Amino acid sequence: MRHKQHRAIDRAFLGREHPLIHIIKDYPYKFLGKRHRILFHDHETNLILGLLLGPEAFISAELHDFADRFDSKMKRRRR
Repeated sequence: MRHKQHRAIDRAFLGREHPLIHIIKDYPYKFLGKRHRILFHDHETNLILGLLLGPEAFISAELHDFADRFDSKMKRRRR
C-alpha cells in the first residue's frame, strides 16, 4: 500500500497524518523489496513507536499493519 493511502487512513481515524511512522515501518523495503514486511510490521515494533513517539504513533502503526494485511489479502483474492 502506498504512503499516500496510509496517510489518508491516518487523517480519517486520527485527524492528522503521521508520515514518519510509515517511513520507519517501510524502511526495510530499501533492502528487502516486497518481503520488507518481515521487519517492523509487528505489534512489538508498534509498541516501541508508541513509547517513543506517543499514543497516536502506536495507533497509526497498528492501522498501517492492518491496512497492509488487508491490501495483501485483497490482492491474493484477485488472482
